[in-house]
Amino acid sequence: MDITDKIDELIADIKKCVDKRISNYANKEISKYEKYRKNILKYAEEPIERIGLSHRTYRILNEKGIRKVGEIILLTEGELYKPGRGLGGKSVNEIKGVLAKRGLKLIDQIKKY
Repeated sequence: MDITDKIDELIADIKKCVDKRISNYANKEISKYEKYRKNILKYAEEPIERIGLSHRTYRILNEKGIRKVGEIILLTEGELYKPGRGLGGKSVNEIKGVLAKRGLKLIDQIKKY
């Protein structure tokens, strides 16, 4: 075996190692998002009156036509703070906390998942 063969063998071993690590990482990411997808499907149709929001937060969301958990998770944090919604920091944190208990996040937080 000459030096070229040894280098080719080393490169092949490195490629296998890199491919395996990439595959493992990809599988973990896919698994994480698949779990999140299942949570969305499980809770999307749940009425907001059942999720344990304070009366004030529930009332404001209801007045704005938000009736289900799936409608909340499609909002960004900025949209919750949007003028006219009536939601302040305490209410937004409450919403994020209730979603977190179900393994969910607002749509703009998913990318940080």
